[in-house]
Amino acid sequence: IACTTKSSEPQLRPISLNTASTEALSSTSHGMIRVEPTDSASLKLLYVYRLLVHDKIIQPLPEDQVAENTMRHKLAIWYAKQLPKDHPLLS
Repeated sequence: IACTTKSSEPQLRPISLNTASTEALSSTSHGMIRVEPTDSASLKLLYVYRLLVHDKIIQPLPEDQVAENTMRHKLAIWYAKQLPKDHPLLS
């Protein structure tokens, strides 16, 4: 299992949000969500996090811990697990 290091996590966060939003939000099975170009990055992050939790791809955080920083961290870990073991972002 790939795991992020403190030095690679900031690089993974923007990539994981872009990847997750592309994969999760563009899915036709989630017709209930419409992302507007004017939606903030924070709102898109919340959409992606909730969809991945809903689809049981990631485990939910306790509600009192759901914050932008913890959701970004959760997505970074999820994305790191999708990368090949030898990917440069994991070193």
